[in-house]
Amino acid sequence: MSKDFKALTYIADDNIADTVTWLLHHQDVFETFHFDVLSQELSVTHAAGRDII
Repeated sequence: MSKDFKALTYIADDNIADTVTWLLHHQDVFETFHFDVLSQELSVTHAAGRDII
C-alpha cells in the first residue's frame, strides 16, 4: 500500500523518512520538529504541545 503524504492525517511507522516527508508536506500544522541522533527520537512541537514519535 502506498502512502499518501498529502493526506491530512498520518500514522507513523518504523520508517522515519516517511514521517519526515509527511511533516514537510504539512508545515502549517506544527511549529518545529527535532531528531535526536543519539536516542533516535523525533519530537514535534505544535499548538497542543509536544509529541515524541
